[in-house]
Amino acid sequence: MSPSQPEPNVYSLLGVAADMAVPVAPMPFAGAGEQHLAYEIHLRNHSGVEMLLTGLEVLDDGTTLAGWEGADLSAIVAQRRPDVTDNRAIPPGGWAIVHVWVTTDLAAPVPTVLRHRLTVGDRTVEGTVPVVAENPMAIGPPLRGGDWLAANGFGNNAAHRRAVVPIGGQAFIAQRYAIDWARLGRDGRLFEGDPEDNGSYFGYGAEVLAVADGFVISVKDGIPENVPRSRRLREMTEGETLRAVPMTLETIGGNYVILDLGESRYAFYGHLVPGSLRVKPEDRVSRGEVIGRLGNSGNSTGPHLHFHLSDRNHPLAAEGLPYAIDSWESMRAPDRWERRTNESPMQGARVRFPRS
Repeated sequence: MSPSQPEPNVYSLLGVAADMAVPVAPMPFAGAGEQHLAYEIHLRNHSGVEMLLTGLEVLDDGTTLAGWEGADLSAIVAQRRPDVTDNRAIPPGGWAIVHVWVTTDLAAPVPTVLRHRLTVGDRTVEGTVPVVAENPMAIGPPLRGGDWLAANGFGNNAAHRRAVVPIGGQAFIAQRYAIDWARLGRDGRLFEGDPEDNGSYFGYGAEVLAVADGFVISVKDGIPENVPRSRRLREMTEGETLRAVPMTLETIGGNYVILDLGESRYAFYGHLVPGSLRVKPEDRVSRGEVIGRLGNSGNSTGPHLHFHLSDRNHPLAAEGLPYAIDSWESMRAPDRWERRTNESPMQGARVRFPRS
């Protein structure tokens, strides 16, 4: 036998030379009258040549629940390297994240284990992930009334869903199920009047509510507000920014409140008006209690409330958790609202909450 190295190959004697890991198991949640399971596959190419993904199936006990190939597969794969022309093509030693989202009938039994089958050329590699055997926490509304837009909300293409943030040597998706709540006027616009005035925006200054009983574990205040994104973006010079302060881990969430809701569940409220916080650390709060006002501080381009649930007391160094809002209304057509119970507002939903 020659001591020379074999030709690099995407395969090994043991199969596809890939490592698949699922860092966070999915928890089923309801939205838009359907059941959803979302998770990420971290995929690394351990071969010496490019690995081209050609298909992905997700199965429950032999039954295919979802499948992707071609452009649909490329759309759920993300790589953190420049000049990627096809997300399915992972270079030697390269790494990618596959953002898996499975939707089934709301009445269908919840799987106990999901099996994902990845196809590379004419070979396949499989992995499994257990499904969390519990329902997401049911919470109250974070705001009153309507008409609220669930921007960047629950959905596989939402910016929050893809926001992988490495902190302290570990990658997190704290915003996996985050929503940016912005209020709309009757014409569907966000503001009326001067677009560079925060006060022109319909949601600005709205009271922000505790979604459940708990206690305040962390706050940030004193960060000045930004000029809303506007036509001035076209006039900006290189290096100019509309942020009032440089973005760091300390300022990115703006003025915020984090509530400890128990059982490793934390509610994060970001971008609040400076000086509007009505709570301090160790305060106990009751569901529906006003904790601050909706603003435009931190990494924000216009007045809105960033809200998410996660498993740790940190704005970003945490894993996002799904949740259900116990009572709200969804706009099905102009001036036609439909009652929703214990569901999650999906991306782009127009939502109305109780007024009191």
